[in-house]
Amino acid sequence: MTSSRDDHSSTPSSEADSLRDLLAHAQTGHEAGLRSLVHELHGDLGSSLTALNMHLVLLAQKLPPDPAIVDRVEKMKALVLAISESNRRIQLGLRPDKLEVFGLKVALQEAADDFQQRHGVACRVSLPDEDLSCAAETELALFRMVEEALKNIALHAGASQAQIILDDAEGAIQVTVRDDGRGIEAKEIEGAHTHGLRMMRERALSLGGSVRVGRRREGGTIVTVSMPCAANATRA
Repeated sequence: MTSSRDDHSSTPSSEADSLRDLLAHAQTGHEAGLRSLVHELHGDLGSSLTALNMHLVLLAQKLPPDPAIVDRVEKMKALVLAISESNRRIQLGLRPDKLEVFGLKVALQEAADDFQQRHGVACRVSLPDEDLSCAAETELALFRMVEEALKNIALHAGASQAQIILDDAEGAIQVTVRDDGRGIEAKEIEGAHTHGLRMMRERALSLGGSVRVGRRREGGTIVTVSMPCAANATRA
């Protein structure tokens, strides 16, 4: 008795679908881990830093008015504040709390502001007037892909300006990120080493969406992400 080869092998399309399902599952677990870590950073480390700063303020009130001691205390207070700001920035990078609380529009504006402050690249945001209503996993995926696009601008574009455009129409949501930098090369778009772009495509495909990357005619790179958006979806 013999069996055909097809009985023991899967088609390339089914293998790709299985890999996408696996990727989606891994990303879900990854985001859950990040959420747990952020809660610890906010609850444990954040509270400890706040308490330490209060103790320094009380200590400064009890110390003699020696200029050297006052200067040392002020430096310690500045260090605690710097650590607190780093903690806040790390939390933002790990898990955008504004996304969960206020939605994609507010989260994208905060991401643009942070990007501009950290990298010195002017970053404008164009948002629709109406509120969006998409599934939480769709909003998170869009936000992560915008993060990746901004990271690529900071690392590779040599740009002086960037723009994030959010739009929705007919049950779909679209985010465009563009810059005025050197522009991506065709070989880079499909290159084996452009892992960030490949992950963006796979993440979008796992949710029924798509990613387009190209070189702008006037210079720079444009990344467009389109995702289906259920009209009555709510955030978790």
